[in-house]
Amino acid sequence: MALGFGFKTRNPARDRETDMARLQRLAAAIQAISDEVAAEKTGLEKRYKAVAADAVFLDEAVGNDEVGQANSAKVDGMAATLINYERRVAELSRQLGSLEELQQYARKFIVT
Repeated sequence: MALGFGFKTRNPARDRETDMARLQRLAAAIQAISDEVAAEKTGLEKRYKAVAADAVFLDEAVGNDEVGQANSAKVDGMAATLINYERRVAELSRQLGSLEELQQYARKFIVT
């Protein structure tokens, strides 16, 4: 469409296509990041369960004098590791929540 000073604008349908393509790329990027965060969280949760179980058994063994008291330090280390896992999983959960909100916000603009 030509205007009085030689300035042209694109067809509105083409603008809409461009906008939709851009928003779909944004939605795909948000989904890819969400998938990465979810995979990290799942992996941490699996390791958390394994370390927690090991810590319980080792603590019980130390308490029953089945293993040396030196293993008590291992239990303390495992406890610290579990606390770090809990913090990280909580952070990943917050990230997933924020990414879901962002995804929903982006979807509002995508009209197919």
